[in-house]
Amino acid sequence: MVLFVASNIVGIYGHGLLMDPPSRNAMWREGYDNPPDYNDNELFCGGLEVQEENGGKCGVCGDNYADPTPRAHEDGGKYGNGIITREYKVGDQIFIFVEITANHLGRMEIRICPRESTETVLTQECLDSYPLYIVGEDTYQYSLQDKPLAGNFTWYVQLPPSMTCSNCVIQWTYVGANNWGTCDNGTEGMGCGPQETFKNCADVSISASVERTVVKRGSKAVYYSGDEYSNVVKKDGAFSDGKKKLLVVSPQVCQPVKENDTDWCRLNCMKYPPECPVEKCKCVYNCAAIGEFAKEKNADFYCQDNCLKFPSFCPKERCECS
Repeated sequence: MVLFVASNIVGIYGHGLLMDPPSRNAMWREGYDNPPDYNDNELFCGGLEVQEENGGKCGVCGDNYADPTPRAHEDGGKYGNGIITREYKVGDQIFIFVEITANHLGRMEIRICPRESTETVLTQECLDSYPLYIVGEDTYQYSLQDKPLAGNFTWYVQLPPSMTCSNCVIQWTYVGANNWGTCDNGTEGMGCGPQETFKNCADVSISASVERTVVKRGSKAVYYSGDEYSNVVKKDGAFSDGKKKLLVVSPQVCQPVKENDTDWCRLNCMKYPPECPVEKCKCVYNCAAIGEFAKEKNADFYCQDNCLKFPSFCPKERCECS
């Protein structure tokens, strides 16, 4: 018999992604002509252990620092194709939308690096020079303390007053706070020491010639008015364009109704536009512990983390998803 205790499980990770402005990893969900990234909510520097092995370093867009360059989500990589998704007005207040599928507390931060071309190498030093402060506050750190296990988080940040650029990069960083470690004062506590870190990058421009934010939709974008995509769209997750809604592929995992259809559901539900019949696949958004396992500490975190990722590990006797 194997004794399973959720509080001691190795690999309970948070998950999240930047949806607005659409990040390089997640933009395929809105019809941009970029390859689908099935792990777009798991750009966490390779994981905490890997990041520590790399001396705390992380790829500027969330890839494992040890990966060969160009890393997958950086300029010239598989997903780093320089597709501009937003054109902002100089000095504007811009909308940020982040989806967290497993909240591990901590904080989120938004930074920007002004560039005129992808030929200019994106560096963390450039991004660190331009943190974007939350509108109405004197901080650029958005706290996730006391927030739900999963959900959509939105806020506005302030662009620098005179910054213009034709190929800026916005970076979202999410630093968790659910690991035990040594604090700066020498004591130990939750949230101290090295923590799991996520990074996403989005390509935007800032111009003095626009009066308001210009949303540049993807070349494959689909608008719909019926329920033909009900299996892959959250009821509260569609962007309206008059009477029609922009198709946003929402799920992280679509489970097969029949076990031998796993690959079919992944390839057909997680593409744009999807072909995902309810009689063949079930797309899920939230997972919770069931039975005796539900009594274990962090059991819901375990299910949310391990079920809503690719490849999914979701024991039916321990977790139930909807």
